[in-house]
Amino acid sequence: MNTPKKEKKQDASKAYYEARLGGASVDELLQGAKRYAKFIKATHTFSAMASNWLDDSRWSDEYDMTPHQQANSRGGFVASQSNSSFDDSDIPF
Repeated sequence: MNTPKKEKKQDASKAYYEARLGGASVDELLQGAKRYAKFIKATHTFSAMASNWLDDSRWSDEYDMTPHQQANSRGGFVASQSNSSFDDSDIPF
């Protein structure tokens, strides 16, 4: 399970402040964070640090929810199993 990174909190706070000054609304940021959380859950990828995610304006990204392929022991690939029942209630905010 990927958990939010709890590092560089001061950098994240500054990046949040700058995003808000740049015109991003609280709702925009929250909806973008929810889309990103769904993307992380669906694709089993690592999550970005909050400061980087905010600095890169990633709340406006459109995420591809297609599960990434994982290498198997024989050198081939198998599709990751995604949890199709994932919804907003799985996100802690």
